[in-house]
Amino acid sequence: MLSGNTSQAGDDGAGGLGIVPDRELFQGLLGRFNHLLDHAKKVTAIWDDLADFFAQRAPSFEAVGEGPAHFLSFGLWDDPESYDASYAQSGTWGSRRSSTPGLMRDRQLVTTRLPDLRDQLTALREQPIETGPLARLWLTALGGHLNHQFIERTGKVGGEEAGLLFDVPKFQLPATYLQWRLPARVNVIERNRARAYQIAFASIVGLTCLLRAFESLSRGARAMSSPYRVPAEGAGVGFWEEGGGAILHEVALRQRKLSEYQVLTPDAWLAAEGDSSRPSTALEAALLATPLVEEFSQPETFTGIDLFRVIRSFDA
Repeated sequence: MLSGNTSQAGDDGAGGLGIVPDRELFQGLLGRFNHLLDHAKKVTAIWDDLADFFAQRAPSFEAVGEGPAHFLSFGLWDDPESYDASYAQSGTWGSRRSSTPGLMRDRQLVTTRLPDLRDQLTALREQPIETGPLARLWLTALGGHLNHQFIERTGKVGGEEAGLLFDVPKFQLPATYLQWRLPARVNVIERNRARAYQIAFASIVGLTCLLRAFESLSRGARAMSSPYRVPAEGAGVGFWEEGGGAILHEVALRQRKLSEYQVLTPDAWLAAEGDSSRPSTALEAALLATPLVEEFSQPETFTGIDLFRVIRSFDA
């Protein structure tokens, strides 16, 4: 969630990526998280300054990549005390994720329940929907479920100060608070600003998970998985996020063999192929709404830099 790539901290196994719990390994991870948190302090300050600069000196740029406030997120980072991997309880354990799942239309929260999101998959793909860092921050701020010792919701829902407050500890740089506020517009600037705050979000959650891992080691709790027997018949769904946004896995088993599998990646929501018979995706809508603010004297000197900025703003 920090770099958009799969972590290679351990070995590939039947259950995915795994590591052996070890205090020395965890100490090394602690140093990495501290450096990432210091980086977050810098990069969020840079993007806050850039946003202020463009608002004052080039207000027309705020229209670049502008789109509607339609957001989707499946949430991230399960609470180990409530997560049981059952679909029947997914509405409960999903709401306890550190990054809240949800659906929002026109700045109005529709639902934060994972089963509701799955039930609306067809409808979701019939209208432009945006996913990614901005969606994660926005839905967590409005969802009403956040319960984290270093992150809190701020202000009133819909108010100017509504957002998230990150309590970032001291390392080489002093401890500080980073405040992300719900933006007035959804555009290139705010998508990039959200990517900066996502570094703080992911690093703080990772740090708290690591502290919990240290506590488990102290108690002698070293189990990294629970026994599981694959059923002969069944179906499953996996709700998660990658750097670019929501990702959904659906699987069916017959005689303990994989009979059906489907994955919907962020591109399915943001930039799926289609034709004029379906509505624009979020990326298409943002490109179509973008004014050409680039200054050029002749057609051959036009670079289309603003269009590239729109595309890259969706690339988390």
